[in-house]
Amino acid sequence: MPEQPAGDVDYGIPDAARPLVDSMTASGVVVRWPFRGDQWFPLLALINKCGVQALVEYARRTADRTHVDSARYFMRGWSELPPKPASGTPIHAPRPHLRAVGQSPEERGIF
Repeated sequence: MPEQPAGDVDYGIPDAARPLVDSMTASGVVVRWPFRGDQWFPLLALINKCGVQALVEYARRTADRTHVDSARYFMRGWSELPPKPASGTPIHAPRPHLRAVGQSPEERGIF
C-alpha cells in the first residue's frame, strides 16, 4: 500500500478546523484534539467568531503559563474572546511599552 503524505490525512479533523490545528502545532502548542462528530461544532463556531489568529495567540499565551495537553482546555477562554473586527475596521498596531531612560524611580518621583 503506498504511503499517504500527512497533509492528505484528516484524522477526523474537519477541513474548517484544519487551519487552527496546523497553526497551533506550528506555533509550538502541540495538544490532543479529542473532538468527535458534532463535538467540533462549538470549535468551528469560535473559529468563525474570533478567527484562527486570535485563538492561536490566546492558546500560545496560556500554554506559556501552564502545561496543556488537550485543546478542550482552551474552550472556555476562547469562548470569552471578542469577535473579529468588522470588515473595514482600521487596525492599530500596538504601541511599544516605553520606559524612562536615565532616571531612577526616585528621580521620577515614584517613591
